[in-house]
Amino acid sequence: MRFYLLVANFMMIFAWGCGSGDTQGPPYPATNPSKTAATPLLKPVGRTRESVRAEGFIPREAPWPGSPQFHRTEGYVGSSACKECHAEQHHSWDNSYHSTMTQVASRATVIPEIKDVELAYQGREGSLEWRDDELWATVTDTEGTTVQNRVVLTTGSHHAQAFWYQTGDTQVVQMFPFAYRIAEQRWIPVQTAFLLPPEMEESFSFAAGVWNHSCSQCHATSTKPLVTTAEQMQTQVADFGIACEACHGPGEEHIRAVREQKTENLQIVNPNDLDAKISSQVCGQCHAAISLADKGATADWLQHGWRYRPGEELDKSKTIIQPANDGKESIDSGIFWNDGTVRVSGREFNGLLKSPCYNHGGDTGKVLSCTSCHNMHLDTESADALGT
Repeated sequence: MRFYLLVANFMMIFAWGCGSGDTQGPPYPATNPSKTAATPLLKPVGRTRESVRAEGFIPREAPWPGSPQFHRTEGYVGSSACKECHAEQHHSWDNSYHSTMTQVASRATVIPEIKDVELAYQGREGSLEWRDDELWATVTDTEGTTVQNRVVLTTGSHHAQAFWYQTGDTQVVQMFPFAYRIAEQRWIPVQTAFLLPPEMEESFSFAAGVWNHSCSQCHATSTKPLVTTAEQMQTQVADFGIACEACHGPGEEHIRAVREQKTENLQIVNPNDLDAKISSQVCGQCHAAISLADKGATADWLQHGWRYRPGEELDKSKTIIQPANDGKESIDSGIFWNDGTVRVSGREFNGLLKSPCYNHGGDTGKVLSCTSCHNMHLDTESADALGT
């Protein structure tokens, strides 16, 4: 049984227009005035996360049968428990793309218009249709086998959206073979949507359970894969998406402390109050190329998920991969270019670790941290204006 976990040498990121025949640049405005005239800008798209939300459908709160479910263990309570006391922070988080990294599939979360969606590429076919408020996928593989299953989860809402359907094998989900590019308002094959080594395109794009044991590590909060075999997984999460407790830690003791008015120790982590390096590691738990140290650590992850909690030393439970720069073919050749640059975005922590602004130890001034430049909780007006 082989699980493509962590890995760093498949980067789960949607490539700009890859495989779609586009000649335009990436869907964001040019910032260099000298190149503005030569760089065609994409017009605002029709359907986005914000326009779908404006339609007023009520999101489905409970996971569909056959989908990974919620757990409320080890002190995790879910982001909805934070809203009563932290309404503004909850609102700004809800407007962030972290909150919609993974969602329960429903009319309130599915971005493309589902009408005559019938797609084919290299021997695979896929179609989608609404059945009342349930989205159903019909998929035919290269062997000619056709299955029909309910779509239970979506991932992504900014640049692209992918869809996962139930398989009937416990909570194992499988990716619909086509993803939706939001800027271009078009469908593309998933094996052209992810930046993968060619030998991994088949196993990653079409294997059942990839979300359960791999994508979920950074697309959900406090994932417990609970893998028995490649076909049997009782996966649970504290929240779909990157929720409050992903950055602040489990909230149960915090709620108890507030109710008991124990203001001297509120039992919660605020990254802004941490040492600069420990604070940055909160972001680094996902924004880095990371692997597990050995088979024992992998087995532990497949059952229990990450042991890391915000405020702890990240490298005590995760191995951060950095380029060897030795010119030899190794695992890092799929992650880094020859000069040591990370191949794709989303691994900013690797770069920060190499920065003199981070490494000077405070001897020459403040240590650069992620929150030196990034504010995770914008005020309500700014969050509404950006929709991010």
